[in-house]
Parts: sequence; structure tokens; C-alpha cells
Amino acid sequence: MAWPEEPRDPASHLLTGRVVQRQPDGTVVMAAITLTDAGRTLTEAVAKARPVDSRIESDADPLADLPSDTLSLSRDQATAIATMFRDFAQRVLPGTAVGALRTDDALSAVAKECASRMRQRTMQFRFADPDVAADPPRHFLTKARYIPSGGGRHETLPLELDAPVAQWRAEIAAGRGHEPNVTYFYPDVISLSLARVQVIAELLHEYAARMRPSREVGPVQSSGALSRLLDELATDLRTRDA
Repeated sequence: MAWPEEPRDPASHLLTGRVVQRQPDGTVVMAAITLTDAGRTLTEAVAKARPVDSRIESDADPLADLPSDTLSLSRDQATAIATMFRDFAQRVLPGTAVGALRTDDALSAVAKECASRMRQRTMQFRFADPDVAADPPRHFLTKARYIPSGGGRHETLPLELDAPVAQWRAEIAAGRGHEPNVTYFYPDVISLSLARVQVIAELLHEYAARMRPSREVGPVQSSGALSRLLDELATDLRTRDA
């Protein structure tokens, strides 16, 4: 028998995933997960994830032989990022609108922390949000496009949500040959190309910006390409080497 599902409000709940919740009268419902609870849970999961670097014990260790353009990630960290990407994918579906977010900043903060750590590993230490008037339903909040305007100067314009997807897909595809399977030796570790890590970091940074308290987004105007990429990345993070 299917349990009844509690309705989701995108302004206060994750748009994917539910938890079993018993009501005072003894009945059971599949309850929506609040953004506040999700932020705290994911923060704890990321904090408890054992640093992969500590696993490299000797020159004979398999992880020590990974290419320099590969990053190892614990499954707990990967699962936390996949959870955020599943939610993000739903929020950028064409036509989706979200009222002012009713949450604290924990979810935004953990996304930003994961993004910053991954960017550090790709030797790009800082995110610099562009000074441009972006419209959240149509544009990235954390990326822009730059048009030469002569004399070594450029014009900064908003970047449409679908614009970088094709390039990101090409970068991910080019890096697939640098993602060895290390599951035999380390069941809870996955290896990602630095190209994939860079894309993941960019998207986490954007998600962090969109999940700040009181952020409001009108009906999304896109082809759905960004949503599909997010879903694919989330699936890869959850099932890689499984």
C-alpha cells in the first residue's frame, strides 16, 4: 500500500526526496524535506566525510598512481552533492517558479563550501561573481559573458542558463578517459576528472547563490538543457563504480 505524500512547497522544501514520518494518530506519510533540515543534514554529512587524501599511504597505494588530472572524492561527499543537484535540476526546469525561500543559509553555505574545496583542488582558488544585472529565471547569477568593446576593454553581459551546457558536456566527455575505477581497492571512493570537477564546482557555486534565504525566482525560461545536465551529473555521482 502506498503511503500518502505530503505536498512540497519549493520555497521551503527540497523538490526531490522524502522521509517517512509517523503522525500522532499512528498513520504514516512520506513527508517533504525542508530546506533547513536538508542544509543541516548535508552539512553534517560533508563534515563527517573522511578526507580521501589520508588514504594514500605509500607509493604502492592505487590512489597514488592516479593521473594528476584526476580528483578522488568520498562517496558521502558525492552523495551530498548529488542531492543538491537533483534539487537544482527541478528548480531550473522550464516554467518552474519559486517564491521567496523560507530557510536559513545552511544549504547555501554547504554548497558554497563544497564548490570552494573543489575549485581549490583544480588550482582555481577564488570565485568572482560578475557585476552584471542578471535575471534569475533566464541567467546565471555567478557567470557572465564578455564581449570585446575595443581598447582592451570588454562589455559584461548576463549569461543565459543554457549557454555553457554544450561546452561543459564536451569538457566532461574529454575527461572521461581520466576517471579510473578504484572501487576494487576503495569501495567508498570515486575518481573524477578535473574537467568534471570544475563543472561540478561551477554548478555548486550557482546553486549556493540561488538558495540564499529570501531568494525568489520567476518562471524559468530555458530549454531544459541545464536541468538534464544536472540530473546526469547527479546520477553519475550516485552510481559511479557501483
